[in-house]
Amino acid sequence: MTPWWTRTQRSTQVFSFAQVHSTQAMAHEWIQDPSCATLLSDWVWIRALQQSHGTGQRERLWLSPLGSCSGTLMLSFPYAHPLVSLVVSLSVAEAIEHAASGTLRESITLKWPNDLMIKGHKLGGILTEVVEKNEMPPWILIGIGININVSVSQLGSVAQERPITTLLEACGTSFDLERLWERIHASLDHKLRALYWADTEAHCVADLNARLLWIGETVWARMGKKLFQGRFGGLYYNARTQRTEMLLDDMTLPLSLRLGKCLEAVA
Repeated sequence: MTPWWTRTQRSTQVFSFAQVHSTQAMAHEWIQDPSCATLLSDWVWIRALQQSHGTGQRERLWLSPLGSCSGTLMLSFPYAHPLVSLVVSLSVAEAIEHAASGTLRESITLKWPNDLMIKGHKLGGILTEVVEKNEMPPWILIGIGININVSVSQLGSVAQERPITTLLEACGTSFDLERLWERIHASLDHKLRALYWADTEAHCVADLNARLLWIGETVWARMGKKLFQGRFGGLYYNARTQRTEMLLDDMTLPLSLRLGKCLEAVA
């Protein structure tokens, strides 16, 4: 499949397609193809105007009609930071709010581990996967799907399964998708490089706690075969160990990408 345009800027490559099956699946295919993997930089965007079979957490279908932001960011970083998925969600939320300044009346909140929410309705989601190959640094695949210039009625059965919203309906106006992608990239570039190579983790934790849902509510968290239940106190940066932990009652649980899939509110 040939992209309708490509762009390379510094260490970032952007491949844009009119329509794909799934940008996340395409990223997996590129990594496994030796002739393709050797040509990729450490920051690679695969973007699509439409995506026919996108998936979210737990293999749930995520429709991406024309007018959505659909793409996968491929990162070749030294390791998979436990906060990477949450920081991506934070970066995207801030970029959208900046783009919609003056028209978006509600703040975007984050539902663990990767849903972007407006007043209890899902605006979009982030899917983070780690692919390890041989002795090379891992590839971190960050799938991004956001409802922008579409109506809820265009989202079909997905909108019937859970409360969904779009930026068009939340703001009452449409947006320039290319400019929005540029804002998202700039926000991700700043926050992820700072997370990995600058001493900013404590600041990220504070920003995340300001947006995370369920803080103060009873939740359960599964780690391996162990199940924990308690009042969610948000995230805590332990300056002594220089690691971020989850607060659950009087317990602290180590944060990991795997834990992200296993935190749920208790009804």
